[in-house]
Amino acid sequence: MLKWYDLIERKSDEKVIKKGLIIYMLFVSIFLNFAIEPPVLARENQDFYLHENQVVSSEHYINKEVQTRFNHHLKTVIEIVQTRSYPINNQIQKYIEQVYNLFVSYNEKIPILIKDSNPSYLTIRAKIHRISEDVVSLEYTHQIYVSNHFRDYHKDNFVLFLNNDAMFRSEYLFDKSKISDEFYEKTKEKISFINNSTKIDDSMVDEFINDAHIIFREEAVIFYSIKNIHQEVKIPYYYSVSAINPALSHQVVIHNPHSKKIAITFDDGPTRHTRLVLDLLDKYNAKATFFLLGLQVEKYPDVVLEIANRGHEIGNHSYNHKRFTAISTSDVLFQINHTNQLIAEIIGRSPNLLRPPYGIADNRIKSLTNMQFVNWNIDSLDWKTRNTRKIIHQVISTTKNNGIILMHDLYPATIDALEPLLINLQDQGYEFVSVSKLTDY
Repeated sequence: MLKWYDLIERKSDEKVIKKGLIIYMLFVSIFLNFAIEPPVLARENQDFYLHENQVVSSEHYINKEVQTRFNHHLKTVIEIVQTRSYPINNQIQKYIEQVYNLFVSYNEKIPILIKDSNPSYLTIRAKIHRISEDVVSLEYTHQIYVSNHFRDYHKDNFVLFLNNDAMFRSEYLFDKSKISDEFYEKTKEKISFINNSTKIDDSMVDEFINDAHIIFREEAVIFYSIKNIHQEVKIPYYYSVSAINPALSHQVVIHNPHSKKIAITFDDGPTRHTRLVLDLLDKYNAKATFFLLGLQVEKYPDVVLEIANRGHEIGNHSYNHKRFTAISTSDVLFQINHTNQLIAEIIGRSPNLLRPPYGIADNRIKSLTNMQFVNWNIDSLDWKTRNTRKIIHQVISTTKNNGIILMHDLYPATIDALEPLLINLQDQGYEFVSVSKLTDY
C-alpha cells in the first residue's frame, strides 16, 4: 500500500521526467532545423540577399533606391531607378542584371582561398538629369573590384521618354558624323584646356570624338573618354544640336551663348511674398537665385521646397543675418552649417553658394568653408528706398551683361517692381539665369 509521501515522491519524479523530455525535444528540434535549413549567413554558396533597401530620392514620379546586397564573397551597392513606366523599369532592371553578371563572371575565375580573404565589390550609381517634363537622362556608373583589384569602370547613359514608355542609349540619339564645325572647335578647345596643352592636333580630337561615350545632361552633351576616366568634355546644346536625333532635339533647352545674361537674386527670404515672386518668374520663363536665412527657412519650409521644385537656385545667407566679421569662428560656422542643414532637410541637398550678410567676408571667413562666396554688381537699393519707381530706375540704369542684381523678396515695393523689370530686361535681350549658370560655379 502506497503511503502519502510515496505519492508525492512519484509526482515529483514525473515532473522531472516531463521537464527533461521537453528540454530534449527542444534541443532535437533546434539541431534538425540547423541540419536541414542552416541560417542564411552560414551558406557559403548563398544567393545575394537584400541587406538594405532605402528610397534616397523621389522627384516627378522617379524614385531612386539604394540596395545593398552581399554574400560570403561578393558585395554590391546598387542604385535602382524606378519610373512611372513599367516597360522602362524592366529595361533598367535588365541593364543592372547585365552588369551584375559581368561582375560574377570576373569573380568566377578567382580561386576560392583568394575569394575568402578578399571579397569582390560592385557599385552601380545612378544620376538623374531632367531634360524636360517627360524626358529624363539616366546616367549609370559602375565600378568593379575583384579581390581588391580594380577591374572595370564604366559610364552608360540612357534617355527615357516617359510618355512613350521608351528608353534609348544616348549613342542612338547622337550622330557623330553630323557635328558642326563649332562643336568640333569647342571640343578641341576644351581638350586643350583639360590637358593644359596647345599641341592638340586634329587627329587627337578625331580619336577622342570617335571613342568617346555620349552623356546627356540638363544643358549640355558630355563627351566622356573611355581611356581616361577623368576626362569629360562638356559642350552646350547650342553647339551640338545638329547631331542630336530630332526625337530629342526639340526637348533640350538651347541657349544661345552669345545672348546677354543676367542673374536676379533675392536675399533674406523666404517670406509671405515669395510665392508671388515665383509666379512672376514663371510667367517670364526666368530663373533666379534665392539666398535664404535659416530663421526664415524654419518659418516657411513649404516655400523653400517650392523654390527648388520650380527650378530656381537656393543659396545660404546665414541663419539670422549677423555680420560674420563681428562674431566668433564658432558662431560663423553655426550660421553657415546650421542653415545648410535646414535647407538640406527640405530639398535633399546642401547649397553650394554663400552670400555673407552685408556682402562682407574676410580671409578668416573664407577659410572656414568650401562654399562659393557670391555678392552682386547691380544693387536695386530696394532695402533703402522701398519705392517701386526708384527700384525700377536704379536697376535699369545700372544693368549690364553678366550682371548679378541684388533684390529682397520681403518688400511690397520690390514685388511691384519685378514685373516691369522683367519686361524691360527681356525686351533688351537679356536671358534670366541662376548665379551658377552665369558664373559656371
